[in-house]
Amino acid sequence: MKTGLKVLLIYAFVTVFALVAYAVTQTDVTMTWVVPSNVSHSVAYGGSCSSSAFYFVESNCAFDSDVDGNGSKCVPYDASSGGSACQDGSSLQAIVVTNNGNIDVNIDGNFTAGFSGSDLNLVLKIWKGNDTHCGTSGLGGWEDPCSVTGATSPVTTTTCRNYNQFNETAAGRLITALETSDTNGLCFSGDFNGTVTQGEHAVTFRLTSVS
Repeated sequence: MKTGLKVLLIYAFVTVFALVAYAVTQTDVTMTWVVPSNVSHSVAYGGSCSSSAFYFVESNCAFDSDVDGNGSKCVPYDASSGGSACQDGSSLQAIVVTNNGNIDVNIDGNFTAGFSGSDLNLVLKIWKGNDTHCGTSGLGGWEDPCSVTGATSPVTTTTCRNYNQFNETAAGRLITALETSDTNGLCFSGDFNGTVTQGEHAVTFRLTSVS
């Protein structure tokens, strides 16, 4: 076969292949992964308390306020020197939780690390706010012992959940089915159960929203 004819046949083959390839159609499909629910909450503080200014001062406790590391009924204050209370029986709740998501959520709480040393004698009690305040003298839900013990049982305005050396890191239900955009107040007492050494004992408590 002559060289010219070979070149012509090759050119024809390439041309036909190109036309076939050009004729192939393409379809793009956009695939989207959807998370339909948004679980989120925010926290506001009563008085001048904040995430870093939330003090239980033994000398301000309503029961056994002598400074010996043993006292109870101790509402939160905004300064280690005493300052002003962040919850009361008329207009203050220590923490107000708002549901910022688009579904009802539960709010659980726990300490992020276990107690040790003299911190083993620290006790935190939490109950539900009464819409605008925390009950009589700001201690409406204080109990001894707290009666809310089930992991998924919420606190009420008259019943509390207790966190101590035996359950401090275990998540415990504080609020059940908080509706979208709704709020719920939480009230606290930081008690001294036995000998707690002089000084400041800072531990981190965490609120978690779960569906």
